[in-house]
Amino acid sequence: MSNFIGVESNSDLARCPNSGAIININKDEIKKAKALKLARQNKDKEFQELKQDVVELKALLNKLVEKL
Repeated sequence: MSNFIGVESNSDLARCPNSGAIININKDEIKKAKALKLARQNKDKEFQELKQDVVELKALLNKLVEKL
């Protein structure tokens, strides 16, 4: 990380000399962001699974109604 150029107004940010991109170099914030992303992905996956379960339940109910 020594290749990065510090940003004057924020010590948690640095500029990449190759691309000019501003990046976050605060490891705690990076870990927190990754944890939040993983939690959001898990929540989205759970929601998709619940939607699929509802579809399957509806299909089963329709089969039951047809047999009555």
